[in-house]
Amino acid sequence: MLSDIWGVIHNGVESFPAACDALRCYRSEGGTVILITNAPRLADSVRAQVRDLGVGDDCYDAIVSSGDLTRNYVAAHPGRPLFWLGPNRDASIYRDLDAPFVALEQADYMICTGLYDDDTETAEDYRAMMEQARARSLPMVCANPDIVVQRGDQLIDCAGAIAELYSELGGEVIYYGKPYAPIYQRALELAAECRGQPIALNRALAIGDSLRTDIAGARGYGIDCVFITRGIHAGEFDGPDARDPALKPLFDAPPKAVMRDLAWWLFPKQHASQAGPSGYAGDPNRSRTSTSPGCPMPLNLLKRAWFDLIAVLSGRFAGPAHRRGIASPARRSAPPTPGVLWSVVICRGGWRFDPGQCGPGWE
Repeated sequence: MLSDIWGVIHNGVESFPAACDALRCYRSEGGTVILITNAPRLADSVRAQVRDLGVGDDCYDAIVSSGDLTRNYVAAHPGRPLFWLGPNRDASIYRDLDAPFVALEQADYMICTGLYDDDTETAEDYRAMMEQARARSLPMVCANPDIVVQRGDQLIDCAGAIAELYSELGGEVIYYGKPYAPIYQRALELAAECRGQPIALNRALAIGDSLRTDIAGARGYGIDCVFITRGIHAGEFDGPDARDPALKPLFDAPPKAVMRDLAWWLFPKQHASQAGPSGYAGDPNRSRTSTSPGCPMPLNLLKRAWFDLIAVLSGRFAGPAHRRGIASPARRSAPPTPGVLWSVVICRGGWRFDPGQCGPGWE
């Protein structure tokens, strides 16, 4: 599993306990979680940051960041004078490298990790600087392709916003991070190291809150993706129902699932008389307790049910009745059998997947 960090497991101010529980649950009986982030800092710096926000080391196996990849670029160009645009908190990517910092007028290239003060500035404040760089035909390396990121209840500009401005002015931009392939390649290499075997793309799942980076990047690399709506696109969604045709124009192609928050609930499907008030068995507001910390059911069942979900949505489920995620009329009318068909409840407020209730316009 390749999980985004900012917007999925924290918002820059506090962590999301349900999301941390979900990742911890997945790992507790053998799942592998790689955190994949456009943070323009090294993985160890990202680890320290998420610890401070309450994300435990037991939630993931490894971290890969756009900062790691940017550092590799700088290391491959030793001694070349560079102009660094970004806050001091991103300095770790230059640690122990031969990377002389110079003024814009003397630089061979520039690295953009962000705004100097993203609390008060926007990308537009850097237009004059970008025009000066464009006049010198300086290539820019963007260490964070995100345009904006959520910090608490605010959206702030990122390095990607400055890079987009520079590109509009005709400047050359080299991007590291999502949605570009190298960060996914490195994430799957780390997953393979953890598991001791190569990772097939159809057994990988990406999770993220950005259409431009997370969804586009996973799709471009051939990985299934779950879209989280509570992040930077929260204002565009009235609810988390992935079957709503109104969502379709937001995607070039639909993700495999949509949910507001990363939080997993699985229950054996029961007859309507046994189901809870929202139409599924169990209470989504109960505490998350089980034999595995934070896991509502044995994880071997969770993993099997999750990949069955992905198979159904992508048309790989064994049986023509569920081809392309659309149940046959007979299947819709048949009463569910306890212990055989599983409902997947993937947000506390209510989006759930039931192969028997897929709308005809959502594949």
